Amino acid sequence: MNTVRSSEHTRQYAGDYQPVSTPSGDVAIDTGLSHSDDSDARPKWQRFLRESRAVEFAFAIVMYIIARRLGRWIEVYQRAIPRIEMRLNSTTIIWGRDPALDQEKLSSRVGPAIPIGINLVINYVLPKIVGVRVIPHDVRDHLLSLGQAITLSTLLVNFTKNVTGRFRPCFYDDCGWNYDVVWDGVTNLCSDPSGERDGRQSFPSGHASFAWSAMGVLTLYLLGRSRLNCDNRSESLLHDGVKTFKFFCCFLPCFGAATTPDFSPTYRRASSIASDVPFMESITSVAEVPGLAGPDSRPRVSKWERIVRDYRIAEFTISVLMYGFALFFAKIEVAQRDIPNIEVRLNSTTSVWARDPTINNKEHAQQVSMAALVGVGGGMPVIINLIINYALPKCRPVRIIPHDTRDFLLTLVQSTSMATLLTQFTKNMTGRFRPCFYDMCKWDYDAVWDGVTNLCTSASGEKEGRKSFPSGHASFAWSTMLVLTLYLLGRSTLNCQNRSETLARGGRKTLKLFLCFVPSFLAAWVAVTRTIDNWHHYADILAGSIIGAVAACLSYSYNYSSIFHSEHAGVPLQHYHTHAQCQGKPTSNSSNMTYIGSSGSLSQGADSGNELGKGSKARSNEYVMNVHSS
Repeated sequence: MNTVRSSEHTRQYAGDYQPVSTPSGDVAIDTGLSHSDDSDARPKWQRFLRESRAVEFAFAIVMYIIARRLGRWIEVYQRAIPRIEMRLNSTTIIWGRDPALDQEKLSSRVGPAIPIGINLVINYVLPKIVGVRVIPHDVRDHLLSLGQAITLSTLLVNFTKNVTGRFRPCFYDDCGWNYDVVWDGVTNLCSDPSGERDGRQSFPSGHASFAWSAMGVLTLYLLGRSRLNCDNRSESLLHDGVKTFKFFCCFLPCFGAATTPDFSPTYRRASSIASDVPFMESITSVAEVPGLAGPDSRPRVSKWERIVRDYRIAEFTISVLMYGFALFFAKIEVAQRDIPNIEVRLNSTTSVWARDPTINNKEHAQQVSMAALVGVGGGMPVIINLIINYALPKCRPVRIIPHDTRDFLLTLVQSTSMATLLTQFTKNMTGRFRPCFYDMCKWDYDAVWDGVTNLCTSASGEKEGRKSFPSGHASFAWSTMLVLTLYLLGRSTLNCQNRSETLARGGRKTLKLFLCFVPSFLAAWVAVTRTIDNWHHYADILAGSIIGAVAACLSYSYNYSSIFHSEHAGVPLQHYHTHAQCQGKPTSNSSNMTYIGSSGSLSQGADSGNELGKGSKARSNEYVMNVHSS
């Protein structure tokens, strides 16, 4: 009976991950599959097409060409050119141009070759320097993923551009507007048809979609290659800090996507940090067999080293330092955009200027101040975590997870650090005006404006008024409250039990689901109040919410098992890997993957372990403790 169980256990772990390899020459590999002989019998060109995935590449290229041509095939929606009507008296009306479309056209910038270059460095340069994972056809699959992402985004963007027909901020400059003619508010004064067509293709941004599709693939690729959540993070003293540093560096391509940078030396230096040079795993060729290495075989460490590892102090330190960098970005010089104006031409020689109505709202008192946001956003998740771990066990049976508070606090700090870092960086790079800019900068309303002179009387108010995009309140609220939502979903194990065991179980499960979602409602309310207070535009709070949500999801997945896992939902990965090693169970740290070192020698890992959380039903309640049992 034990032999049967051992055989089943071996089969369960051995089949989880198969190494990808390409047979060369006359070497034959017996995989036991019935179609192996048929594959070898195929013509050489068919094997080449299959191994190089040429059909998928060709289809992606064809779809990209269609996406590019879609902008020419579909007629752009012809919106009426916006105007501003001004009534001088009961009989005289004059019209002015919309200031939102009267900006000067600047050069566009984007760097598409950075993901390809980093992938080539990882696969062809790093193996000569340090030991890294050698994955066959990694460049091929990365290029295909990049091409598919860019094609999908371009297809949707070009279709939406022509359907909406929204005007660009530089529409008048783009279409060659005739500024010498007194406009009657109806006549189209554009002199360049091609420029007018391009000026009507503002939404959505093609540069932003291209940059995020490319840099998003690169970020996910670096996170996958770094294997941040695949092994125990307390192997050595500095291992925790290095892991967290990798985590933040993998997030660097998002900064490039936020500003759609060109190939400037500054960006190349920043991107090289995320190129995996010091961050890929350097694994020795000697594989440790799980379960054989006992506590005595581990190197002896001092008491303070154990404290640093047990409390993950290195990871906390790196996260706090990253938050310090975020505060530094908040102090750098804000981009100085020209203050928008409305030029109204009275005749061929006389013009008057008015303020932009989109930034001429009154500054209202903030419904959620920054102090209240930090207090609620940081205090509420911590209090709920302490209640779950220290108060509830005295009232009812709950899961007791060692170091759960420690891992939750680390997740919270990492999420807020990433969100704040990207938010503050983007705020100062864009310098968008708040809806209450004139009121915030104490504009001199008594002076007759010439459309050029800066009439702001408060330097601090002017600087604050140029930090509209993205919303810091929205990003902070979502980075904390979404972490709490994911934590509650994991702890409640909503998908871990049969919901039809009792009559009321389904109703209770649904009620728990909505209760876990309450923090997200609170984050959405905080974001919406920023538009009510005239501190942010709707696009600002949307961008801030996305930044905070992405940071929360990445931080939670770095520290916790998936909320959709039927057995280990809500279990910190640190505790899971430690528990698995103590039980002698293989983890993903011992994957069946080829490594190559600087000497060029290949090494093979141990047998592949099962995926995170997979296991028999006997292990489903390893982390559950009934505190009332005596």
